[in-house]
Amino acid sequence: MFAASMLSRFMSSPSQMHYSAAKRVLRYIKGTTDYGIWYKPVENSSLIGYTDSARAGCLDDKKSTSGYAFSHG
Repeated sequence: MFAASMLSRFMSSPSQMHYSAAKRVLRYIKGTTDYGIWYKPVENSSLIGYTDSARAGCLDDKKSTSGYAFSHG
């Protein structure tokens, strides 16, 4: 997800380097489609989420970045 988010920043004027990076990301996704996380039903489980953002935090293009993390169980 992070790689796709970074690539999306350059959609307005992508270079050959961005196309190459996008192809690598797509090859990675194609090779990992069988991976996943399986959750078993558990009573009294909790889902906790955290978010963070940086406004204009990227030094290259001055765009904002946000992120999130979740804990289950």
